[in-house]
Amino acid sequence: MSGPCVRSWHHALVKTAQKRSRTRGGPAEISTRATRPSPPRRADYGAPIDGFFARQPPGLRAVLEALRKLVDDAAPDAEASIKWGMPFYTLDGEMLCALAAFKAHVNLILAGPPGAF
Repeated sequence: MSGPCVRSWHHALVKTAQKRSRTRGGPAEISTRATRPSPPRRADYGAPIDGFFARQPPGLRAVLEALRKLVDDAAPDAEASIKWGMPFYTLDGEMLCALAAFKAHVNLILAGPPGAF
């Protein structure tokens, strides 16, 4: 699709954008803006994982406890703590896996380093 209508429409928008950038300080202003501060950490960040399991309904808790045992058996040296509201397991400082609970299902999130599984 080309022609005088398309070209004039495109050039009108380009000129408008250039005017806006000049009146607002242009690209230099954008690159020197301060970055947005990071959100505060959750209150439970780094907490022990036992409280997570205790809060789950019985049906989900049984599945989560079975997954917890599998992880503990497979990686006895893994450290576990709450991050983003769910148990995360790390091994030698690398994320190994996480357990997540939802209304009607649970997730075993495998995100370990290459060769971990």
